[in-house]
Amino acid sequence: MKHKHADLIHAWAEGAQIQYKDEADIWKDIDSPAWHEWMEYRIKHYTKPQTKEWVVLTEDDLRKIILAATGVAEATLKERNK
Repeated sequence: MKHKHADLIHAWAEGAQIQYKDEADIWKDIDSPAWHEWMEYRIKHYTKPQTKEWVVLTEDDLRKIILAATGVAEATLKERNK
């Protein structure tokens, strides 16, 4: 019969960080699990850090965006500004 924690044991052998649930129902890291069948184990959940991306636009970039959005050709705009 397959061990209760066989999948977790395999993941741990492959390098996964394992946690166990203590008496206060708090998950804690454990480096060398005993793999007791009466204990609860899991693979540690990692949260992806939140990142922000910034975009820097030059005046020329903004002009190109406006031209593209309005459908006005650049040559037409130059003619209007003469």
